[in-house]
Formats: sequence, structure tokens, C-alpha cells
Amino acid sequence: MSRTDEQTRVAQPATRLTKKDLDEQIGRVAEELFAADTEGSEWAPVPISFADYAKRMQRFMVYN
Repeated sequence: MSRTDEQTRVAQPATRLTKKDLDEQIGRVAEELFAADTEGSEWAPVPISFADYAKRMQRFMVYN
């Protein structure tokens, strides 16, 4: 087998995945990722108002 034959090979999947299969796999990965973030943590993010955010970030703002 020559070097060019090795470079032009393309991997073919053993089976074709349907949209349903892909959606299920994406859902499983998302569940695993978000489950790891919430397990063992004792706090959850709390939404705040824009005014409160601006007040808290005021010391970091730079006015040119």
C-alpha cells in the first residue's frame, strides 16, 4: 500500500445514525454534563436586576 492510499482513506461508520439517535446521544451527554455541575453543590445561581449588577460591578468599571 502506498502513502497516498493511506492518506485518502476515509472512515465509514458501521451504522448510519438517524436524527432521533443523534438527539438521544446529545441529550445523554447534556444530562451527564449538567448533572455533574449540580451534584454536591449547596448553592444555586440567583437572578439579579440590572441595577444591582451595575452597582456590584461599579468598582470594576473604567470610564474613558
